[in-house]
Amino acid sequence: MPENSSTELIHRSCPICEASCGLVFEVDRSAQKVITVHGDRDDPRSLGYMCPKAIAPKGIYEDPDRIRRPPRHSPRRRSRRGSGESR
Repeated sequence: MPENSSTELIHRSCPICEASCGLVFEVDRSAQKVITVHGDRDDPRSLGYMCPKAIAPKGIYEDPDRIRRPPRHSPRRRSRRGSGESR
């Protein structure tokens, strides 16, 4: 159960591998931060089990180097696809 009113439980399946473990994210909406991740006991596939990869989404979400939007290419000149040139 969430500790305060800004904390919410979100039920999702893990996108990392084909097992699709059912996860429950405890999220602090005011700070926009994931507090904990645990297995969803109500999920019919995983029954609360989390594989080691299922812990990764919290780290991926909080990674400071995570790309938050696609890079924009310069409109003045066209770069060759795969050349690594972008703004």
